[in-house]
Amino acid sequence: MGELVDMKKRGDGLGENLYLRIPSSSVSKMTGALKIALPVMASLLILVCICLVWIRKSRGKYHTKGPMNFVMPKQLSNSDELYDENSEYLWISFKDIFPATGGFSDSNVLGKGGFGIVYKGTLEGGKEVAVKRLTKYSDQGMEHLRNEVVLISKVQHRNLVRLLGYCIHGAEKLLIYEYLPNKSLDYFLFYDAKRPMLDWPTRFSIIKGVARGLMYLHHDSRMR
Repeated sequence: MGELVDMKKRGDGLGENLYLRIPSSSVSKMTGALKIALPVMASLLILVCICLVWIRKSRGKYHTKGPMNFVMPKQLSNSDELYDENSEYLWISFKDIFPATGGFSDSNVLGKGGFGIVYKGTLEGGKEVAVKRLTKYSDQGMEHLRNEVVLISKVQHRNLVRLLGYCIHGAEKLLIYEYLPNKSLDYFLFYDAKRPMLDWPTRFSIIKGVARGLMYLHHDSRMR
């Protein structure tokens, strides 16, 4: 009845109650729907949370089981000529290599090369090994690993270092060699304190040994 008044324009700052008259049946229907909807929505929310927790735990268990991206020996070679069913490829678990190298500690570094870093490691049982950790971001990483596993594992010569095994774990590509305690030759050639240890007869013996190893690789080996 009468004109409509805009409550915002009133200056007294006092609010007023607005009463609506509606049928009682509408009120009972609304409250009944809420009583049903709220428990259903709450139950659905709890179920979704349980499902998310279960999926996360399942994924966690999956990732902790064994090596990631494990490669079978035959997949290491693209050529049937390089793969021999009778070849022995020793796969070593990452969970054994990681603690053996002190978590790839800098104190265990034996040397560095174009394809990665070599670490000294001590496996369970006291066996000392040299672990070559191939560079993760190198395009030649997988190619380099395949060549070494397939080719060098077939090479057995007293003047050549032996490949004992390999490991692939996610982005990690590792080669495990026998450990040679006398370090690299450059350690003696380029350090003044060590240089006198290599007299010329010793150097000549080393040169002949290297030559015999190279000749075996290029001439007498099964995989030349």
